[in-house]
Amino acid sequence: MSVQWVPYTVNCVVVATNKFVKIFDLAQDTISPAYFFSLPDPSNAVVACTLARHESSAEQSTAAMSDLTLFVQTLDGIIYSQGTSRNCSSFAC
Repeated sequence: MSVQWVPYTVNCVVVATNKFVKIFDLAQDTISPAYFFSLPDPSNAVVACTLARHESSAEQSTAAMSDLTLFVQTLDGIIYSQGTSRNCSSFAC
């Protein structure tokens, strides 16, 4: 399990376990995640995750959460990417 702050934010954290990755916006809700990512194959495991900001918004220090992409690496070596958009909010993306 790992916990890290979301880049360029003061109130968002990423919680990653071997089965899922959740992003919490602590200013909005401390119990329900703003974004949730689970692996399509439940027998696989998350080994690493990171967030990257889109190049067009990297210069803006107050860019929104929707400007981020989540990258998740699995035990099998597969790398998944998922944008944090309003369409994925609070759903398994």
